[in-house]
Amino acid sequence: MIVATLLAASCLNMVQAEGEFFLEGVGYREQELQIAKGTKFASEDATGCPYVSFGGGTNIFIKGVGLADNPQSNSVMMYSTEFEMEIPSLPLTEDDAFGSFPLLGSISYRLPSIDKLMGMPMAYFDKYQKMTFEIRIIAEDPDLGPVNMLCEKESNCRVVYQK
Repeated sequence: MIVATLLAASCLNMVQAEGEFFLEGVGYREQELQIAKGTKFASEDATGCPYVSFGGGTNIFIKGVGLADNPQSNSVMMYSTEFEMEIPSLPLTEDDAFGSFPLLGSISYRLPSIDKLMGMPMAYFDKYQKMTFEIRIIAEDPDLGPVNMLCEKESNCRVVYQK
């Protein structure tokens, strides 16, 4: 009886804890703050990234509540709407980690090229003019283990690779 009560309380706390972790969205992050952004990239809101290069290198930020304190303990997952599958993206680099502030709710991430992300030759993607992905984070929490962080508003975590 006592074990069942403790187990039920533990499950209740997990449900409450999961509701405390979420992503607000993704947005463009200017690497060189001295350079003016163009009109397409002027917004620093976490409302998605509709213009990402197939060649990769677009610097974004991922904003959320409950990110792992160590930036590199946050794994980026990308769901492809074209292929209807989830792909684990490349891990954060040292540069990404240096520009991240997870305690303030933001991590920096340089998106990989489409061929590196999907693990296929670039020629395979010649038939696509754009590809859409939804980002989520798996944060490694020392107490709870892996925490799945989804976006409150799906369109805010949308990244569109374009040629």
